[in-house]
Amino acid sequence: MGRLKFAALMAVAGVGSAYAASSDDQSYFAFDDRWFVSASGGAALTDSSDFDAGYGLYAAIGKTIAPRLSIEGEIEYLDISVSDVGGSGVSLDFTRFGAGVKAIFDVLQFEQAAVGLTAGASVREIDWLSDSQTGFGGFVGANFRKTLDSNFEFLVDGRYTLDPVDNDGLVEEDTYYTWTLTAGIRYNIGQWPPPAPDSDGDGVPDSADQCPNTPQGVNVNATGCPIDTDGDGVPDYRDRCPNTPEGMLVDEHGCPLDSDGDGVIDPLDKCPDTPRGVAVDAEGCPLDSDQDGVADSKDLCPNTPFGAEVDVNGCPFDTDQDGVPDFRDDCPNTPYGTPVDARGCSNDNDGDGVPNDIDQCPNTFPGLAVDKVGCPLRDQVITLHNVHFEFDKAVLQPDSRTLLERVAKSLIDQPDLQIEVAGHTDSKGSDDYNQRLSDRRAAAVRQYLVSQGVAGENITSKGYGESEPVADNVTEEGRARNRRVEIHLRD
Repeated sequence: MGRLKFAALMAVAGVGSAYAASSDDQSYFAFDDRWFVSASGGAALTDSSDFDAGYGLYAAIGKTIAPRLSIEGEIEYLDISVSDVGGSGVSLDFTRFGAGVKAIFDVLQFEQAAVGLTAGASVREIDWLSDSQTGFGGFVGANFRKTLDSNFEFLVDGRYTLDPVDNDGLVEEDTYYTWTLTAGIRYNIGQWPPPAPDSDGDGVPDSADQCPNTPQGVNVNATGCPIDTDGDGVPDYRDRCPNTPEGMLVDEHGCPLDSDGDGVIDPLDKCPDTPRGVAVDAEGCPLDSDQDGVADSKDLCPNTPFGAEVDVNGCPFDTDQDGVPDFRDDCPNTPYGTPVDARGCSNDNDGDGVPNDIDQCPNTFPGLAVDKVGCPLRDQVITLHNVHFEFDKAVLQPDSRTLLERVAKSLIDQPDLQIEVAGHTDSKGSDDYNQRLSDRRAAAVRQYLVSQGVAGENITSKGYGESEPVADNVTEEGRARNRRVEIHLRD
């Protein structure tokens, strides 16, 4: 009976294959000849009245050798628990391990799926009732595959297996029959369809490539030729000026011609014969950054202020040759050789209005009236506004020293000056108190000037108390003005 079933199934497979081969339906598949591997597992049943159940595991490697035909090498493991062995009520495992070949013929092929018939044979070892049998077996079945992506397929496989064995020993059966239904994954190795030959690797097959030797990595058009976006005859990968207007003549680098090499193309160059190396503006003419009429390439004074008159070298005129150009010279007729300041005038370091070259008293204290040779006039008074003392004391505060050091330097440079240091207070306090305080403060200033090198015999000090106010004593501002130190120049 078992052999009859097997023969019937084989006949069905043969008929189905013959029908599929003769009908030759229009398959959506090309001939995918890749190698593949698969793994599956599922349920197993015996062909018996009690349908003993178990499981089967399969692994295979194969290759499609024709548009509808694939061949696999397969290994399998089957384990079935047989119940009530010989009516004893005992259950034992029936196991089978095998390795063989399998053929799959696709009867139906769709865009993303295929249905096929399978047949195969293998060498098997069966363990049953503590006995081990080795022999050949065969199977027929059906196969369904669903494409998941370009490499993976979902696989369902059903088969009916016959295992003829030598029935020596404990095994009385000469053939075992099993049904299996498994599901798994098939992995197709590599790319399909394989890439068409593309010798230069530009993405355009050789059969359509009109520029077959394009350098690696260059962008190409549909015909395989390098792209030339601006249509100047120089492909983009060599074009240093990729946006050249249509119809413009270009050099071998794809850039518009620039005959004088100044960086401004000929069609825009208003000064086409500019000497090599000369910086130019957007119109191709030599730069004149300061707009003095002398090109930068010839301008020895390139930063002349706008509007200043210049010589042929682009430098401002300096009529009196004092080093200060006329456009900044407040004293344009200074005698030749006279040192001048930044305004072009003779220097006056002490700011007394007398140039240094005729100032006989060059360090006059600021604010003193001087004669025509820069020396202080006698019989004048100058107030030292920034001389301060600690409250109710004759102790100089540190901020007073800078001013007094300047006074001392002026007196040292003019040893013939005779001065009086005069101290004044506001009206707060008694007359006698204020008189004594002003005496002591005037003396403190005199002593500091002497300590800075001024001859003591040239300086006297005197306090005037509150007797000579220069403002009212009603407000704080007025009182602050009255608290002061003065220098009196004597005849």
